[in-house]
Amino acid sequence: MNTAQQELRPQAVAENAMVYGQVHIGHGVAPCHHGEILQGVFEESNGKETLGLVTLLNSTTKAKATFLPDSESDVITVEPAYKKKALSSAILTLEELGLNNLGGRLICDSCVTEELGLGSSTADVVAAARAVCSAYQRKLSREALARIAVRSEVASDPIMFESSTVLFAQREGHVIEELGPLLPGMSLLSFTLGEPISTCDYRAPQYTWEDLQQFKPLRGLLRFALLNHDLATIARVSTHSALINQKHVPKPKFDAVLGIAEQGGALGVQIAHSGNLVGMLFSPDDHDLLERVSHCQGRLRDNGIHQTAFHSTF
Repeated sequence: MNTAQQELRPQAVAENAMVYGQVHIGHGVAPCHHGEILQGVFEESNGKETLGLVTLLNSTTKAKATFLPDSESDVITVEPAYKKKALSSAILTLEELGLNNLGGRLICDSCVTEELGLGSSTADVVAAARAVCSAYQRKLSREALARIAVRSEVASDPIMFESSTVLFAQREGHVIEELGPLLPGMSLLSFTLGEPISTCDYRAPQYTWEDLQQFKPLRGLLRFALLNHDLATIARVSTHSALINQKHVPKPKFDAVLGIAEQGGALGVQIAHSGNLVGMLFSPDDHDLLERVSHCQGRLRDNGIHQTAFHSTF
């Protein structure tokens, strides 16, 4: 979205409020994420093997949306115009609410960098759905939002599940298993490896039987770690998951990054499987945290990785 659009938005909202009179302007917000802790193929209760993931929510970064209903039109428009997935979400949400053939104007507001693996498109989609619901003072369940998200973008992240950690079937839109409470807050050293990856161009890995056997214990370990607030075990799971996926979607310099994380005292690493984002995981309670992070940043620079960011997920 360009500067002119950003400057015009408050005026445009005010003008529409005057035109629509007592119309309720809807607002929606959705968190982004920082890639995954676990991603692979998992067995469901019916024995079916399904692609699934556990997302690392990052509530410090969010997408917002505003929906202005138009009672005199059956057309929905979106700004900026390229946010087609958010537009699809708004249309599908109206259908889900039984409000077909109603029009309006959807305005997406997100400063999240795309194609890194931050869940920018899913955040737009969920924020749009929530904005439409807000406009008509209605609510949808997390499960309904998940179905809308998958229909809008083929594969979705489970960011609509903000009160627990779920193993989510990203291409089918349902929860494989509710693993436990939310992932505890972590400190992250973020950077990218390689070129950005468009979600539209991403092809899911063809996991093997051997991969499936490795994902089984990782799932159990993560369940145990969540119940015990065990950051070290969570980081072990994410590191192992990243190693398995490195065989299918390799990231350059990944072996060097693993070595730096281990030598620098990080708990482990995690990656965005459909992007080029990588995170070194640290405990926020580590008394030597800043020293460890500084050491890792220096070693990363030695390996040509100069752009890093240190932040928390909470």
